[in-house]
Amino acid sequence: MKAAYIEQYGGSDEFKVGEIEQPTIDADDVLIEVHAASVNPVDWKLREGYLKEMLSYDMPLVIGWDVSGVIKEVGANVTDLKVGDEVFSRPDIARQGTYAEYVAVDAHLVVKKASLPELRGGRIIATRRAYGMASHVRSDGCETG
Repeated sequence: MKAAYIEQYGGSDEFKVGEIEQPTIDADDVLIEVHAASVNPVDWKLREGYLKEMLSYDMPLVIGWDVSGVIKEVGANVTDLKVGDEVFSRPDIARQGTYAEYVAVDAHLVVKKASLPELRGGRIIATRRAYGMASHVRSDGCETG
C-alpha cells in the first residue's frame, strides 16, 4: 500500500512516500480504508523524536492518528462493526498511524458515522437542551431554579 512514513526521527525532510506492507488485523481489530486523515501537533513531535522515550516504534513509522474511512475487514471478535461501515477513529498512538491507504485499529476505538437524519435529530435535541439550560442560568452563571 502507499503511505507517508519515516525511517528515522528528524525534520520534515525525513518523510518518505512509497509502498509498505498493508497492516494485518488481530481478532479485536478492523482494517479501515483511509478516506481522510488529519495533521496534528503530536504528529511532528513524534516525527522529530520528542516522544521516543515514552513511545517505542518499529520503523518505518506511519504517522497520523485521526482517520475517516470505510471498514474493509473485521477481526473474529468484532461484532458491532461490519465490512462497508463508514467510520471514524482516533487510533491508539502506540500503533502505526493513518497517513496511509489502510490502517488497523482496535474496534473499541472506532465509531460509525451518523447518517444525515441522525445528525439533524441530534442537533435539534442538543439545541433544545442548550436553550433549556440557558433559560435557567442568569448572566452571572448562577442557576435560577
